[in-house]
Amino acid sequence: MKTIIYLLLFISFSCYGKRIYSMDKNDFTNQFNDSIALQKIYCYNEKGEKIWLNCNENFQLTIKLSNNKEYKLMLQTIRYKSGKIKASEYNAWWPSKKISSYDIDNVVSFKIINLAALFAEREVPYFDMNNIKKNIKFKNDSVRNNFQTGTEFVINLRKKDEINNDLKILENLSYNIKFKDNKKTEYGIVQKISNDSIYISNDYNENMSLANKRKYEIYKYSISDISELELLKSGGWTLKIIKIEDFAVNIEKTTKDSLKNYQCWYAMNPANGKINLYRYWLTNRGFVGITENNQNIFWYEGE
Repeated sequence: MKTIIYLLLFISFSCYGKRIYSMDKNDFTNQFNDSIALQKIYCYNEKGEKIWLNCNENFQLTIKLSNNKEYKLMLQTIRYKSGKIKASEYNAWWPSKKISSYDIDNVVSFKIINLAALFAEREVPYFDMNNIKKNIKFKNDSVRNNFQTGTEFVINLRKKDEINNDLKILENLSYNIKFKDNKKTEYGIVQKISNDSIYISNDYNENMSLANKRKYEIYKYSISDISELELLKSGGWTLKIIKIEDFAVNIEKTTKDSLKNYQCWYAMNPANGKINLYRYWLTNRGFVGITENNQNIFWYEGE
C-alpha cells in the first residue's frame, strides 16, 4: 500500500508545474541544421515570450505528423540534416537506445515538455548571440586601444631574500589593500599609479559600495602608505595577509603593451546574454578574472 501511495505522490509532484514550450518549423530548421549538437535552443513559453532553453535530458520534444500521430523524442539527442530528423525516442522508465527518423515535410508541429517538472530550469530571456559576439569584439578592441597604448607606472613587490616571488600592482586591476591609517579597499580598482602615489577605489564599483552600505570613493595615498595586501587563499574561503614591510618595493615606468596579459576584457554571461567587463583580481595564486553583477562578484569561468 505504501508503495502505491509513494508512486502516486511521485506522479503528482512530477506533473505539478509542468511547462510546455513551442516552436515552428522555421525555428527548428534554422537551429538544428547541419546535424550539429546544440547546447541551447530558443523557443516560446506559454505566454508567447521568446526564451532560451538548455538542450539536456530534462526536455522532451514531441513532434506531430500530418497523420496526427505524435512521437516523443529526447531533445538533447536531436539531429537534423538533409530534411531528416533523427533522435532517440523517449521512454518514461529507462533510457531508450532506439533511434528514429522522420521527414521534416511530414511534421506539422513541435512541442517541448519539461520532464523535471518541480525542478524546472529557469527560462532565460532571448538574446541574439551573433550580435553579442560582434559587440564583444568591438568592446574588446576598444579596451585594447585604451589600456594597451602609452606607458604607466607599475609597483613591483619582491619578497626579501627570495627569488621568483614577485607581486605586481597595476592600473585597472583589482586589489584588497589596507593602508597605514587602517582604511581598506575591497576589490578596489587601481585608477592611476604615479611615481610616488596610488589612486584606487574603495570598492569594485558603485554597485558594490551600495551593497556594502558605504560611499563609493577614490582613495589617494602615497605608495609608502600601503601596509598590507589581502590575497585569497587556495580553496577560495579565506584571505592571506601580506605585509608590505616584508617586500622590497620598486616603482617602474613601462609600456602598457608589455602588460597585455593583465588587460581588462569583455565576455558574455551564458546564462542571460549580458556582456560583462572582467578585470583581474590578485589572489594568493595569481590573478583571476572577476566581474560585478547584481551587487555580487563573480569569477570568470570561461564560455
